[in-house]
Amino acid sequence: MLLFKYIYLYQTELHNLHIEHEKFRFIDSEIELFRKHRHDLKNHLLVMTELAQQEDIQALKTYTQNYSEKLDQSLIEIDTGVKELDILFYAKLKKHVNATLTYTLRVIVYFI
Repeated sequence: MLLFKYIYLYQTELHNLHIEHEKFRFIDSEIELFRKHRHDLKNHLLVMTELAQQEDIQALKTYTQNYSEKLDQSLIEIDTGVKELDILFYAKLKKHVNATLTYTLRVIVYFI
């Protein structure tokens, strides 16, 4: 009986380590994405600064509106309250980050 307990604890620990590993892989990819967005943001600020210096207000408004819309479309936020599900959903969505896809999530809750 003691052997089964150790096997169970070992399997549980392996599962937890796998979840943590996936979480850190996701964090690493998010850091890389943040670096890319930071670089892009600097470029956008340079363009907006140039438009402001040229006093081309209409072009500046159009540019900022387009950038704002693009930024809203690129943000993904998942918070199910269950870290394993969040990681799973992020991993699935990350594979299709450049594709234009619509996701439908169906949640079924069973009460006992």
